[in-house]
Amino acid sequence: MKRRDYEDGGLVEAATPYAAWAALRQSEHPLDVGDVLELEDGTLRICKYVGFEEAAWFVPVPEAADSAGGALEPAPEAQNPV
Repeated sequence: MKRRDYEDGGLVEAATPYAAWAALRQSEHPLDVGDVLELEDGTLRICKYVGFEEAAWFVPVPEAADSAGGALEPAPEAQNPV
């Protein structure tokens, strides 16, 4: 998941993600599949069709650099013999 793909929907006071789902179920903005809850400790839970699952924001892996400070070249692909 990428943070830029989500917008803050406000706060809800609830003991568990399921309690938040129940509290918002009849509201103007109920939780739907794909919605994310951020808990007080910063952990994320994504609403799935069958419940909530742990989630994390996507963090790109930095490209490796060689000792000279430049980016490493990708390994050449094996050539097929003719």
